[in-house]
Amino acid sequence: MKETPLIKWTFDSYNDEHRASSARQHFEIVQALENRNAAWAEAITRCHILAAEKAVLDRYQRGAPFVVAGRSPRIEAPHEQPSHNDAGDVKCRVP
Repeated sequence: MKETPLIKWTFDSYNDEHRASSARQHFEIVQALENRNAAWAEAITRCHILAAEKAVLDRYQRGAPFVVAGRSPRIEAPHEQPSHNDAGDVKCRVP
């Protein structure tokens, strides 16, 4: 699990559309778990984390201060690149 201040900082990076997408992803994670579909749960959780990672990296690249609980964590490039639409938004859809 992540630290609460990091989650808040990440969530504050979101616009209304990103917040709605995040809420949908949480709903899909619950659906996948209720259906006992581990592959679906893993896929949507991974997508959710990659979308948050992109929001953090975008905010960092814009020069926004990145301080969580009094310290500046190290930010590394993502290991995987999520798919993006033309606006740069992460798109995660699992059928």
